[in-house]
Amino acid sequence: QSAYPRAVVDAASLRWKASDAERKTVIQSQHEARPLSAETPQRIDAYTRRLLTMVDAASANGQGRKLSRELETALEGLGTGTPGAAPPTGATAAILERVIGEAEEFLSVMFIKRALVAARSVGRIVSTSTGEGFGTGFLIAPGVLMTNHHVLQNNFAASRASVQLRYELEIDSRQTTGHCFTLEPQRLFHANEHLDMSIVAVAPVSEDGVSLEDFGHLPLIGVEGKIRKGQPVNIVQHPLAGRKQVVFRESLLTALPPDNDHVAHYTGDTQPGSSGAPVFSDLWEVIALHHSGVPDQTESGHYVTVDGGIWNPSTDPEMKTVKWIANEGIRVSRLVAHLKTVADRMSRDGTPGADLVEEVLAVGRDAVHTGGFQMPPGNVRERTPTRSIASAPVAPNVGQTASITIPLRLDISVGASDSPPFSNSS
Repeated sequence: QSAYPRAVVDAASLRWKASDAERKTVIQSQHEARPLSAETPQRIDAYTRRLLTMVDAASANGQGRKLSRELETALEGLGTGTPGAAPPTGATAAILERVIGEAEEFLSVMFIKRALVAARSVGRIVSTSTGEGFGTGFLIAPGVLMTNHHVLQNNFAASRASVQLRYELEIDSRQTTGHCFTLEPQRLFHANEHLDMSIVAVAPVSEDGVSLEDFGHLPLIGVEGKIRKGQPVNIVQHPLAGRKQVVFRESLLTALPPDNDHVAHYTGDTQPGSSGAPVFSDLWEVIALHHSGVPDQTESGHYVTVDGGIWNPSTDPEMKTVKWIANEGIRVSRLVAHLKTVADRMSRDGTPGADLVEEVLAVGRDAVHTGGFQMPPGNVRERTPTRSIASAPVAPNVGQTASITIPLRLDISVGASDSPPFSNSS
């Protein structure tokens, strides 16, 4: 299935309404150019410490060391010991905003480079028997995939599915066929309906002989502070279960609702189809597991269609005509906390896959200090020629390096040929 389950959408819609006051505070802080005013001192402290770690990891010159010292000094004066305290104001806020802004700009050169690395670990969930897609998933450790519970609900569903990596458009506009890796729930499968998450083992070699190691993985970093409210989020996805698409900075993190304390809300138009996609910060660390869109509604609570009508569930059960106005994802810090309990229980019970869950947690712990980004072992090229949809020749030196200059604000949507591009989907 490529549509959101109705129950998931209804629950997300209720939480979206409940977070209205929080969203308004975030939006107002953006309009007033006071980005820190929407956050608590505790979250500002966590974000600044995370940023300090990333600056230290990326520092290759005196400027990086200078920023580290300034961040450390700013942290010393923040004073986050009082729960519920007001965020810093006046001179303290001005110093924090300036130093944080410089640090973020210092790291911005990594944006495009990290995007390319992150995208390779995201794939389309397909039926092994038909080859039809019905969701998105991403590798979170060597041989382990994460997606939504409503995409893979049980061992039986996982045993009949594969993950198709590199089902996308190439740089020369070729339509790649991708590489299908069988899912192996007999080695590991765990699902949690409340968090709408599933993890499953993946075969080490694809059906056409490509190693899974070539696609890397995206660590689940359990510490908080990977993003601030009001900052952009980025999503790599297979909307409508089609070819891979990327949405850059077209959505803002607007709320972390206290209700159940496990979801994040971010704005943006949506379409069903990419349930199970990773949601990233601008440093391309996974901050959430995307699981639902939020539909536009009338005052009486009826869902609205893209043409302004009232959605009819009997004629459109997959909600393809619904107008989506926002998104909801499951916070990574909550997913990691849950997996810690899973690993302990599996170890006690001798359940298959305990070692793989421990590996997921170990990868995340290691990535706390670096972000977990490593250069890919080499470009994975298609093993068989595919039909070109453009007349441009393939560049003879595929390994050469290119340099581009972009503004800090970047809005890009990489669309597929068989469906129109659109902002943020699931």
